[in-house]
Amino acid sequence: MRSNSADLRNSRLRDREITVDMKRRLRRSAGRNCTALIWFLIAATILKYGVYFVLELLPIGESHIKYIYNPVMYILVYILLFPIAIKIANRKRPEAVGMILRKPPEKRFATFRWVIIGIGITQILQYLVKGIFLILEIVTGLNLLDVNTTVQPEMVNRITTLIVLGFIAPFLEEVLYRGTILKNTVRYGEWFGIISTGAVCGLIFVQIDQAANAVVLGIVCGFLMVKAKSVRPAIMVHMGYSLIRLLGLCFSGWGSNKKGDLIYKAQIPEWVISGEKAVTVISVLMIALGIIFLVIEKARNRDLFELEDAMPGLTTGQKVAAYLTAPQTMIFMILSVVLMLINVASGILGFR
Repeated sequence: MRSNSADLRNSRLRDREITVDMKRRLRRSAGRNCTALIWFLIAATILKYGVYFVLELLPIGESHIKYIYNPVMYILVYILLFPIAIKIANRKRPEAVGMILRKPPEKRFATFRWVIIGIGITQILQYLVKGIFLILEIVTGLNLLDVNTTVQPEMVNRITTLIVLGFIAPFLEEVLYRGTILKNTVRYGEWFGIISTGAVCGLIFVQIDQAANAVVLGIVCGFLMVKAKSVRPAIMVHMGYSLIRLLGLCFSGWGSNKKGDLIYKAQIPEWVISGEKAVTVISVLMIALGIIFLVIEKARNRDLFELEDAMPGLTTGQKVAAYLTAPQTMIFMILSVVLMLINVASGILGFR
C-alpha cells in the first residue's frame, strides 16, 4: 500500500516537472520570437520620426518631403530592418531560412488551389473586419480606420508601392512571421502556434485596423504553412491579396491630383476606370473560387481543420499563460498597445 502511494506521489512529481519544463521551453521560445519583434518595432518607430526630421532639415519643400518619404521608408524598413530581424530570430539556427523556403511536398495544382482558397477567405474575413470597425466608429464616434488608404498620386510612388508592398514586403514578412516565428512556436501545438503568432505578429502594425487585418491574414497564412509544410503558399497568398488591394487603391486613387484635390471623373482616363472594374472582378472571382475550392477540400477531408497538438501535456490556457508571461512578450505587447493608443489619439485630435 505504501509502495503504491509512493509510486503515485513520484508519478505526480514527474508530471509536474515535465509540465514546468514544457512551460519553460515555451516561454523561452516566445521570448526569442518577441526579441526580434521588439527590435524591429523600436527601430521602425525611430526611423518613422527620424527620417521625417532629417528630411525637414533639408532645403526642400513640404510637397517634396511627402514625395520621397515613403520610398525612403520602404527601403530602410524592408531592405534593412526586416533582414536584420530575420537574422535575430534565427540567430541560433543559421540554416533555418533555407529550410523555410523549401518546395511544398504537394502537387502544383493542390498548392495553387490552396493559394486561391487563402486569398478568397482572407478577403471575406477582412471585409467582415472592416464592417466591424465601421460599426464601432458609428457607435463610439472614434476614428478607428486608417485614413491613409489611398496610394499617393505620383506615378513613382504608385510603382514603388506596388513593387515594395506587393512583392518585397509579403516575402520578407512571411519569412519572418510564419517561416521563423510560427516555425519556432508550432512545435507546441499547431493551432496554438497559428493563432498566437498571428495575434502577436499582427501587433507590429500599430494602426488598430491594420493590426486586425494582419491578424486575420496571419492566421490564414499560418494555416496554409502548417498544411503545406512550407512558407511558399503563405508568401503567394500574401502577395496575391496585397496586389489586389494595392491595385484597387491605385485605380481608385487616380481621382486625386498631386495636391490631393478631387478631379472630375471625366478627366480620369478610360483605362483607369476599366482597370478598377477589372480589379473588382478579380477580387469577386477570388472569393467565389476560394469558397468553391474550400467546400471541395472539406468534402474530401472531413478532418481538414484538425491539426496536431505536439504538447498535449499542457492545456490551451497553460500555453497562453506561458507565452504571455515571457518578459519579452510582455514588453512587446506593452510597446505595441502604447503606440496603437497614440495612433488612435492622433486620429481623434486630427494629427494624422
